Amino acid sequence: MLERVKGLLLLPNLEMATTQQVADFYEVDKKTLDTLVIRNRKELKEDGIKILKKKDYLLRNLHNVEVVHKRSHIEILDKNGNKHILTNRGSLVFPKRAILRVGNVLYSIIFKVNLKLF
Repeated sequence: MLERVKGLLLLPNLEMATTQQVADFYEVDKKTLDTLVIRNRKELKEDGIKILKKKDYLLRNLHNVEVVHKRSHIEILDKNGNKHILTNRGSLVFPKRAILRVGNVLYSIIFKVNLKLF
């Protein structure tokens, strides 16, 4: 699993991923991930999830990225042409450790569902 997380497209110059990126990575709906975050907020906060505001990201060293300002968000284009979106009011971001915890929680949910079926 750690090797898969290493391949995840993280926000440039930050080593974190947005909620949508994590949902896409685990192939779940964003609402499912939002519910998971609510139910496991304490553990995920210990793992480093936080709200990243647009202005805080823009204050960072932005080498090798292009930032496109939109009315409600910014689009960050990295050197590989990948697009990342941060809303003006802030986006929940996950460091690698929290991304792994999300995977563990999703795995345990799937395991419990399969146990109930048999």
